[in-house]
Amino acid sequence: MGKNLTKIFIELEKARLFYWRNSHMRFHINFTYTIIVTPVRFTGWWLPEDIARQAASCILRKVSVYWDDFNGVVAL
Repeated sequence: MGKNLTKIFIELEKARLFYWRNSHMRFHINFTYTIIVTPVRFTGWWLPEDIARQAASCILRKVSVYWDDFNGVVAL
């Protein structure tokens, strides 16, 4: 699991730098990572927002952070 997470962090850093450079240093993405190991069931290619929100919300609430505190949320 750790090796796969490292790959994701490397790719997200590449994306962050891409947007930083190509926006002429105006768009800076600040990532907040939360690793949630709650199994979920879904069909198709994409994890639906309601399932991601349900899995994340109970964990985030415990640390007084809420889904709506973020501009965008990506669930992988």
